[in-house]
Amino acid sequence: MVYYDIFIPSYFHDENDIRYGHTIKMFKYMSYIREKLKKIDIYISFTIVGSNGYLSKNIFDECFQDEDDIYLEFKQNYKPKMNIYVLDKEKGENVKEIKNKNKEKILFNEMLDKKFYLGWMKSMKKKKDISFLMGSNDLISIDFFKKVKEEYNPKKNQIYGLNKDKNLCLYLNLDENLKLGMDLVNARWNLNYQGFISTHDRVEYGGGIFGLNNYKKYWRLFLKKSWNEVYLERVLRMNNFKLINVSDCFYLNIKTGNDMTEPMDNNAEISEKLLRKVNRAFKIYNNL
Repeated sequence: MVYYDIFIPSYFHDENDIRYGHTIKMFKYMSYIREKLKKIDIYISFTIVGSNGYLSKNIFDECFQDEDDIYLEFKQNYKPKMNIYVLDKEKGENVKEIKNKNKEKILFNEMLDKKFYLGWMKSMKKKKDISFLMGSNDLISIDFFKKVKEEYNPKKNQIYGLNKDKNLCLYLNLDENLKLGMDLVNARWNLNYQGFISTHDRVEYGGGIFGLNNYKKYWRLFLKKSWNEVYLERVLRMNNFKLINVSDCFYLNIKTGNDMTEPMDNNAEISEKLLRKVNRAFKIYNNL
C-alpha cells in the first residue's frame, strides 16, 4: 500500500467564471480517480487551498468527503491577469529595468509562492508517503499515479513528476460547455523546456504535478522563499533526491481565459495508445 496527499491551489473569479465550473469538474474527476486507485492499494487524501471563501469551501465539501481531506482558505489579494509569464532575465537589461518591466509577474509569483508554502506545510503534516503539488487546471493521467507506486522506495530520497520527452502535455481551450475533445487542443508539448526558457534548461519535469517523499529528513530545505515546482526540483536534486521517471503518461493543461502560462507548441507526437487514454479521460471529464 502507498499513501499520497495531493494539495491543489485553486482560484476563480466568481460563479460566472468558466474556471469555476471547471474546478468543480476537476475536483470530481480527482475524486473519481481516488476511488479507482483504491482498488490497487493507492490511497489519496486531498489538501485544497482555496481563495474564494464559501464558494471554494462549498466545492470542497461537495467533492472531497474523506476524513483526511482538508480545506484551507488563502487570502489572495493579488488577482491574476491574463498572459502573465514566469520572470526570465533578458540579456542586455539591468536588474532595475527587469523589475520595472516585470512588475506584474513578480507580484504574481510572490503571491503564488505564499500559496504553495501554505499547501506544502499542511500536506506534509499529514505524513503520507508522498506529497504532491497539482495545478487546479491540470488533468493528470491516472497511469502516472500507478507508475509512481511501482517506483516508490521509502529508503531512497525521491521526487516525482512528468519528465520531458517520455510524456505529453496537451493544451486545450475550454468553452462554456465545459466539454473536452481533441478538436479543442491548440498545442502539443513533449515537456522539454530546452530552447524556450533558458533558466529551465536544467529541469526534467514539465509541470502539472510534482511530488516528493522523505521530506522530514530534509526539513531545512524548505526554509526558503520560492516554492514552485521548478525551484524545488533544482534544490532537491542538488541534495541527493533522485528523479523518478515515468513514460507514456500525459496531462491536460486546460485553459479557461485567465491562466498564467503560454502554450509551447512543438507538435509532439501522440501515439495511438496514448490517444486512446486521452480520449478516455475526455469521456470521464465530460460525463461528470
